[in-house]
Amino acid sequence: MGSIFELIADKALIVDEQTDECDVCSKSGVPCYPCRAMIVRADGTADMAQTVDAVCEACFKAGRVAHYGDFDLNLEIDDHATDPEAAKKLLRQTPRCQKFVQTAQWPLCCGHLTEYTGTPSVAEARELDRGGHFWNGKVTAPPGSAAAIITAAERLQDSAMSAYRCQRCSKRYWIFQSS
Repeated sequence: MGSIFELIADKALIVDEQTDECDVCSKSGVPCYPCRAMIVRADGTADMAQTVDAVCEACFKAGRVAHYGDFDLNLEIDDHATDPEAAKKLLRQTPRCQKFVQTAQWPLCCGHLTEYTGTPSVAEARELDRGGHFWNGKVTAPPGSAAAIITAAERLQDSAMSAYRCQRCSKRYWIFQSS
């Protein structure tokens, strides 16, 4: 479990190096995390005209942003979560460090969202081939070997593979989306 964000391992957390000012609260000198989101108004609705790209921990945790792509994730959560509303709230309070070229996804296991552990190395991808599960809205057959995909991705400087771990049973999951 990450110490800053529960659903992101600390080693996988990406700080937006382009800014040290939050797009929501305008506080400067704080780490900001990347997102594609809209500001949430006081009434809880998303303001489509106010988009943000870098948000501080406090604004994420206060629920001040609504991520693009949450509709697809909400469907996955409804299908797999023990407490869908709690899972949706936790995910809204979490930056998106993964690179999704198609739709946003987040594996669930044991009725809960898994922890994002980062883009796997070739060695980690081999481990995923041995005991991991490919996720595409649910566990499904992978498009190929994780190790072969990550090796090609490194060669192409494309890191569209994301790895996850269940915090309850330690099962491993991975997502790969090609453009």
